[in-house]
Amino acid sequence: MSKYCVNCKHFVCELKSSPETGHCVIKRTISLVTGELTPLSSVPFAVVQRLRHGDCGIEGKLFEEKEVPNV
Repeated sequence: MSKYCVNCKHFVCELKSSPETGHCVIKRTISLVTGELTPLSSVPFAVVQRLRHGDCGIEGKLFEEKEVPNV
């Protein structure tokens, strides 16, 4: 499988949004004040993570394949 963000378990896309505006949640944190996940608006876009100087980079260093549920 190719290392496309849409195939990665860290990729999240809001309903009714284009995959191009999806987020990489590998570094999503939990608020120490509320105990809730940080909002997606505070998490970097996947496309930014895949830039040459992003954490994942062009090579997809942080890529982990999504688990396919057994049906």
